Amino acid sequence: AVARPARRQAPPQRKRIADIFQEMEEKEKKPARKGIKYTLIMGAILLLGLGIFVIYEWQAGLKQERINKNLEEGRIKFNRDTYAGYMAALKNYRAIYSEDKEHAEALSRAAFIGAVLTGEYGEDRKYLEEGDKYRREAMALEQTSTMHTAAQALLTVYGGGSGNETVKLLVKALKAQPESAILHTTIGLILLDKGDLGEAKEHLLKGAQQAETRALVGLGEYATRRSLYREATQFFNRGLQSDSGHLRSLLGLVTVSLVRGTGKIYEELASKKLAEFDSKVGEEASDKEKKQAGFLGLVLKARDRKRRKKALAEIDALLKKETGNALFHFVAAREYRRYGKLKKAKQTIQRALRVDSTRPDFVLEEAAIFLALKDYESARARALRVQRMDAESGQSMLLAGDAYLGEKNWGKAREYYEKCRDFDDSEAISHYKLAKVFLSRPKPDRDQAQAELELAVASLSGLGERRLAAESATMLAKIYIKKNRPLEFVTIIKRAMAIDQSYAPPYALIAINQDLKTADGKEAARENCTKNLEMDPRNEYAETCRNLLKQIR
Repeated sequence: AVARPARRQAPPQRKRIADIFQEMEEKEKKPARKGIKYTLIMGAILLLGLGIFVIYEWQAGLKQERINKNLEEGRIKFNRDTYAGYMAALKNYRAIYSEDKEHAEALSRAAFIGAVLTGEYGEDRKYLEEGDKYRREAMALEQTSTMHTAAQALLTVYGGGSGNETVKLLVKALKAQPESAILHTTIGLILLDKGDLGEAKEHLLKGAQQAETRALVGLGEYATRRSLYREATQFFNRGLQSDSGHLRSLLGLVTVSLVRGTGKIYEELASKKLAEFDSKVGEEASDKEKKQAGFLGLVLKARDRKRRKKALAEIDALLKKETGNALFHFVAAREYRRYGKLKKAKQTIQRALRVDSTRPDFVLEEAAIFLALKDYESARARALRVQRMDAESGQSMLLAGDAYLGEKNWGKAREYYEKCRDFDDSEAISHYKLAKVFLSRPKPDRDQAQAELELAVASLSGLGERRLAAESATMLAKIYIKKNRPLEFVTIIKRAMAIDQSYAPPYALIAINQDLKTADGKEAARENCTKNLEMDPRNEYAETCRNLLKQIR
């Protein structure tokens, strides 16, 4: 048999080509699927990132809103310059610090507040330490500002550092920022505490030009230290005009009113402002301010003769607790002197000077107490010491003249009183003092005394020195009686009564010069002597009036 040829099989290439074609199709399909998946993933990532970015920006916006709100509120409270304002502002700046630990303004202002709360309001040192922490963190930012420099200065001084070095720091800062109100005010207050009154005033005036309330209060304290009570009243009033609730201005005004005199007008003003403190602003006061208001209330209470004994006992007890409060001791010493408690007055003012020997008003009070004790040499020595502390003090010249007048050294007394004409704070009163010299000499010169008293009444009335103006008018009335000029006597004595309605001697003079032979004269004498004794049972005419009342009964 013939063998059949083997069947031809399909060439293997065809299968391979088909496989390759299929593989190629599969490969073409796979990238498409991968691209869609990749796009979806990337889109999801982008959407997530955008969401995160939006949320982040939203949160950042809210954070900035909170910072801005606290910043605005903090500035308003800070600028009030009150204890409550500073405490509230500190909360705002702490809130900013919790959001942004590198916020330069918040750090600087919080540092400033920490210094003021401890150094000026008597709060715990923890505030000083907190303020110093903020100061260091602000300094690390290397962003200098006038507020930071002021804070650094106050933290240094209130922390017990060198005042001289601090002043140098501020002077250097002022060269770069010569118009900065906060720097001028800060250096002015530091100089004031050091006793450099002239320089302090210049800086405080520049701070006050920009309505800086702290500067106005500083000027009030400057005037108080120099015993310029009229000017001090004006500055404290300006502080209250800028903020009716400014406690330091209010308490400064009350203090000046009580120290200035015992006239009805001063006591009514003090009473009115203390009532405002109790009813309106006392809740916002620091403990230190509340103590001051309480003390001033006792001083006012002591002006009432019926309550004086108890009030003075309370003042004594308070001074034993407040041994380091120089102001309380100064005010109390003046009250003791007015009530004739001279030994106690001397001890009290010397305690004040041991706490703060830089204040010329304290030394003037000590001189006045020695004068009342008739220790004329010591009085003169203190008065001349004030001249070294305050070269512009005419009142120190007045006291030196008073010491010579007490020694009956008429020539020297006149010499010093005439020097007083060159000083703004003593020019008006020098006429009154010169009249006393002319009247107290062995041979009184009534003509010269009259000329001086006429000037004194006009100038003292214009300055608002009601008590001294009334005294001058009363002295002038006595001259008119001596010269037998009854019409002029009646005119000037009525003027004395109108100038100061709480001044008792004019009523006695009217009574003494009545015609007691007539019923009308007796009635007028009785009425006016009774008024004299009711107003002041210890005045210089009290005994005369008592005898006169016995006579006409």
